[in-house]
Amino acid sequence: AASGDYAAADCDEWNSNPVVAEGGLAVDQPGSVPEVTAMGGTEFNEGIGNYWTNGAATGYIPEVVWNDTALVGQLDGGGGGASIYFTQPSWQNGVAPNDGMRHVPDLSFSASNVHDSLYIYSSDASNGAAGAQAVGGTSCAAPTMAGIVALLNQYLVSTSAVKQAGLGNINPTLYQLAKTQSSAFHDIVNGSNIVPCADSPDCVNGSLGWPAVSGYDSASGLGSVDAYNLVHAWGTA
Repeated sequence: AASGDYAAADCDEWNSNPVVAEGGLAVDQPGSVPEVTAMGGTEFNEGIGNYWTNGAATGYIPEVVWNDTALVGQLDGGGGGASIYFTQPSWQNGVAPNDGMRHVPDLSFSASNVHDSLYIYSSDASNGAAGAQAVGGTSCAAPTMAGIVALLNQYLVSTSAVKQAGLGNINPTLYQLAKTQSSAFHDIVNGSNIVPCADSPDCVNGSLGWPAVSGYDSASGLGSVDAYNLVHAWGTA
């Protein structure tokens, strides 16, 4: 499920295009439910590198935490932080911050709709928006990961690792892999989901949120996944 699109201040999502956070630090449900894999957001961070040939990526493109708040003039970034309802599940111990609460996101994928990491879909005129549309948000990261889980199920069945598809809660295995098979993930160490705030709980010097750091963080989780390495490393966990 999506971790939210208002950075570290997801309660402000119910306001109309908020420019600054007023509701304090907050995370989304159902993403924060421990049985759900919460998907945060990234965007490409190519710099001066050349990662494209004839419109196709030639390899992994470096990523930064999705946060276009300054660019678009309103809260616009990947959700993340600590739940106030759900306690920390055992599989986050030793990986997520040691504060006793469930942290999100678990993973992150491309989510910006104002960068070259946006998504294009096509629709007919029946819904009033015919043709190609550009979209973004962590609601795009969630089905991207769902597709990878479908490939994972297919691989495990085809190699007789499991008799039938269906993995249940994948979070315990993801966090175990993060400890033992780090090549399954692209650690996001640049950017943040920090946004400006005013008259808001948790507001410190005019901002609130979380920076990306090495390892798990409340801006990008474990990072994005290398689908090939994830699928092939799954059995070792």
